[in-house]
Amino acid sequence: MPYSIQLAKVGVQQAPGAEVYHILPQLQGFEEWAPLWFTIAVVRGQGRTIVINTGFEEEVGHLVEAWRRWHPRADFTRSDEERVPVVLERFDVDPAKVDTVILTPLGAYSTGNISLFPNAEICILRSGWLRLMAPDPDIPRPELFQVIPKKELFYLFEKAWSRMRFLNDEDVVAPGIRTFFSGAHHPSSMAILIETPVGVACYSDSFFKFGNLEKNIPIGVGRSLEEAYRAYARVRQEAQIFIPAYDPEVFDRYPGGRIG
Repeated sequence: MPYSIQLAKVGVQQAPGAEVYHILPQLQGFEEWAPLWFTIAVVRGQGRTIVINTGFEEEVGHLVEAWRRWHPRADFTRSDEERVPVVLERFDVDPAKVDTVILTPLGAYSTGNISLFPNAEICILRSGWLRLMAPDPDIPRPELFQVIPKKELFYLFEKAWSRMRFLNDEDVVAPGIRTFFSGAHHPSSMAILIETPVGVACYSDSFFKFGNLEKNIPIGVGRSLEEAYRAYARVRQEAQIFIPAYDPEVFDRYPGGRIG
């Protein structure tokens, strides 16, 4: 039995065009700014409720300050209706009954509410976790608590360790839901392929906008052009429905953020 997908916006950041589209393929739009709509997804079917990403933590002041230091125009906004507990209530999702949480990538926009789900299996890309916890000495390290909030990281170690599932670079989360390492954005970035009544859908942070995938232009904030090109080719081959993790257009293409 296929799954349904329901998407929700959980915050907005203004981003320069160079962050969304790599400079090499084209210069057009390089100086433009565009909103990134951060999303989570609720996947239901076969008696399961699966949540992809858990949104931002309750207090985001430190993130807002960090982004403004990076660029004063990189504003972040979030309404009360976009807070994850409110979203889940609107979707009639009881966090205690969520079976599985999938995190892609490991970042402030995905890890802020892991502890809301006390019984869920927590799926993280094994190779991405290793790169975070045992980083290459020659590669700059991100601020750990901006990747996973301190409260949530301690929760993983103290309360959820037995429920953490470290996915292989090719894996099956549940019947009809499979994942593969897609990279391009972060070492923990995955493509999540979900069977729906209208075709196979792919949710991923490896492409920010439909244009990355459909025009074959890698993201601007990325770790590997080669990973991007390989991931995009595979997604176009294996999926019929594309879900960029940060594109406002998903709510136009899929009215109400619903698929299936």
